Amino acid sequence: MNKLHIPDPHMNREATKLKSKHLKKLWKQAHYSGFTDEELSKLQDEFLKHQQKLDEYEQMKEKLAELEKVTDNNLGSDDELRLLHKEFK
Repeated sequence: MNKLHIPDPHMNREATKLKSKHLKKLWKQAHYSGFTDEELSKLQDEFLKHQQKLDEYEQMKEKLAELEKVTDNNLGSDDELRLLHKEFK
């Protein structure tokens, strides 16, 4: 068990998959905080899982935004269209 962590290029490569500024900052702090290789490996796995959840959340937000655009452009139900048509006659 190595108390003083020596940077591992493999772990740094995996850490580049992190897109979140907060996760990158936390990873950098953890990387130089004296965690063992095993602890860093487990933390890295958790960070990558969290990044995956953040990615899924962003995808859902984008889909919702697209659906809202479609809804905003919707003319309404057939009944509403018939009423509007009668008003303009």
